[in-house]
Amino acid sequence: MKLTKRMRLTTIILSTALFVNLIMGYVNEGNFESEQGETIDEPDDSFYQDYFVIKSENGRLLLLPKENINDVEVESPKVSLTRSSDSPFIENGDTNIVDKFSSLEELRSYVENHTAESDYYRPYTGGSGKVTEGSALGYSTTNVQVMGVDEGDIVKTDGEFAYIVSKDKCSVFIADVNPAGEAEIVSTVKSVGSIREIYVKGDTLVVLGQRTVFQIDPSPDSLESQYCSVHYKGKKVKFDVGKFYYLSYIYYQATFIDIFDISDRGDPSLMDSHVIKGYPIASRMIGNFMYVITSNSISRNFEEYDLPVPAFEIYYLRYSNDPTYLNHYLQLTTILSIDITDPSTIVDLRVLLMSSSSNIYVSLTNIYITYREYSLLNNNRITSIHRITIDCGEILYKAYGEIEGTLLSRFSMDEYEGFFRVAASIWFSSSHGVYVLDMDLKIVGRLEGIAPDEVMYSARFMGDRLYLVTFRRVDPFFVIDLSDPLRPELLGELVIPGWSDYLHPYDENHIIGLGKEVAPNGWTEGVKLSLFDVINVENPKEMSKYVIGDRYTSTIAADEPHAFLFNVKKNLLVIPVRYNFTVTSAYVFDISLENGFELRGTVGHPSDADNQYEYDWYDYDIEIKRSFYIDDTLYTLSNNYLQMNDLNDLHEINLIELPNEQGSSSGVQVMCLYLEPFIR
Repeated sequence: MKLTKRMRLTTIILSTALFVNLIMGYVNEGNFESEQGETIDEPDDSFYQDYFVIKSENGRLLLLPKENINDVEVESPKVSLTRSSDSPFIENGDTNIVDKFSSLEELRSYVENHTAESDYYRPYTGGSGKVTEGSALGYSTTNVQVMGVDEGDIVKTDGEFAYIVSKDKCSVFIADVNPAGEAEIVSTVKSVGSIREIYVKGDTLVVLGQRTVFQIDPSPDSLESQYCSVHYKGKKVKFDVGKFYYLSYIYYQATFIDIFDISDRGDPSLMDSHVIKGYPIASRMIGNFMYVITSNSISRNFEEYDLPVPAFEIYYLRYSNDPTYLNHYLQLTTILSIDITDPSTIVDLRVLLMSSSSNIYVSLTNIYITYREYSLLNNNRITSIHRITIDCGEILYKAYGEIEGTLLSRFSMDEYEGFFRVAASIWFSSSHGVYVLDMDLKIVGRLEGIAPDEVMYSARFMGDRLYLVTFRRVDPFFVIDLSDPLRPELLGELVIPGWSDYLHPYDENHIIGLGKEVAPNGWTEGVKLSLFDVINVENPKEMSKYVIGDRYTSTIAADEPHAFLFNVKKNLLVIPVRYNFTVTSAYVFDISLENGFELRGTVGHPSDADNQYEYDWYDYDIEIKRSFYIDDTLYTLSNNYLQMNDLNDLHEINLIELPNEQGSSSGVQVMCLYLEPFIR
């Protein structure tokens, strides 16, 4: 049956209303239906210690003693607050920049003096560029900014299996995909919450995401005695509703890290799980050590249970006492590390009170956390930068610095041979600048006044060069020399129509640009691929370009580098393209210095007519989000499918339909919520 647009909208509104009622607690009085009851399927994850949570038809959250259910074995979840490392966070006890609160009262005073009275918090969420000749392996890996620093994504492969985050973000499918003709899903891993990204290292799968955590008041009010039936593990059990309790609770967002043993891909097992207050903003994996950064707001009227750790374990920044810095939107930023070979404990965990993080850069040895502020003294926006060293899980605060201007993205930052380089947009002069800082984050070199009155669209550091793209009516492509860190120099400039949102190294002297074409009259046109020749740095050239579609054509790879697949040895470039809001395809190119971009062909996923909406133009479930290769097979991923095509002629080899794990709710609904005791 086809759904009209109005029917679809009504369904969305009703679903949203039910969710809001649950979360905000705007529910009516009422009890279960007596005698008849309802039947539900209960997931283990909703249990906590001696109780589990259900939701009645009228939206009341209820607590049921586990003692009323036989043969239930559930391991109680835990909130991770401790660390195994006893190393200091501040080297040699230097507290000139960073210090620790001594008490909850001191923390309260600090927050009241450094936040806006409105209590309105708006966290902003918005490379080494080393050239690789392509993976020495027979399969592609995630497109990362810094070699050796892995980044999480929604799909990973090890050359034999693919690990895929499901459409509803609650599961990970493990598929045996080699050989492609015999590909099949062999198991499913489930997590409670919304999965953000995954990592695979040997026989370990790490799942990172966000979930709502409910803290329960230990003194709930009892209900009147009535009966209902619940279906659990194939058994229909009748309960005395008098054993239920109304819940008094608070809730917050938390980051979860689930670590699975996948040595038997057909039967993964959970090794350990950690939960940290705050939403995830970044993660990286270096060797066997995973680093996770989370953030949660703190208001002027915060309570002790809002804190991820006790107040005396929270660090603050002494520079923030500077009255010339306006309105800090304070966040509690948590940095933690886990050794995935010993996942039962957190190696190190540190919490800093700072302004909301905007962009984060991670090298092999350092984490750089940045955020925007406004200086009354200079009447300018500035970027604050913190350097935190990482070494086998140990976390140590090292330095603070700042530059004029704001950063576009993490690709506006880079660490190279003992220096930290950044490209910034300077507000008061309406231009751009490049700054070189030493490891104490003191500025040692600068180049300012670049491209006045234009907007920065992309930046990419490659060794001792920076490539910068700005735009107004045309696209200036700048080549900046950083070989002398004390004296950055503008070497060359190329002015062409359009712009590049993302720059990717082809080799040491050639750059791939991905963005949009612009017509002479200023109208935006199709997706544009450019190949820049920078052998003569004073005279860069666009040696090849390819334009796809018209102004209604777009690609997620322009904003999500993980969707950009490139291998120089295979002469292979693949990007997903959405055309005219109706069609999505993976565009597969041969790319070489001799012939530039040559379209090999396109790959699309089948559309299920029964799932099409009468007045909708676009089926998001078949939009290709990622691609990877194993040997000579191209794999493309959408919400509904993993499709396999031969890389040589792109004929289809196989197609796996991915299960839709989303369930329906009616009557009594068991909540897949993570619970912890309410601490007063």
